[in-house]
Amino acid sequence: MIHVPNAAPAAQETLRSRFRREGRSAAHLRHPNVVTVFDYGTDDDFGLDYLVMELLEGEDVAERVHREGALPVSLELRILGEAAGGNTAGQG
Repeated sequence: MIHVPNAAPAAQETLRSRFRREGRSAAHLRHPNVVTVFDYGTDDDFGLDYLVMELLEGEDVAERVHREGALPVSLELRILGEAAGGNTAGQG
């Protein structure tokens, strides 16, 4: 369950509704630069909201920069281009 301490029940339901709407939208996206969402919903036995997502292995950009220092501009541009492609996929 999505829970915000001290939030009114109506606010909690608004958050849960948004979670389900975004889960539904994410589950329809198919793009190499967007993590795949296989399932989403609420487990009624536990009252928990969930997303079942593709497992990605590797390191994120922040970890790589921390390990190597500044990245070459050509690599930074490639990363930004791929991120923009994934973002565009979600706009259609």
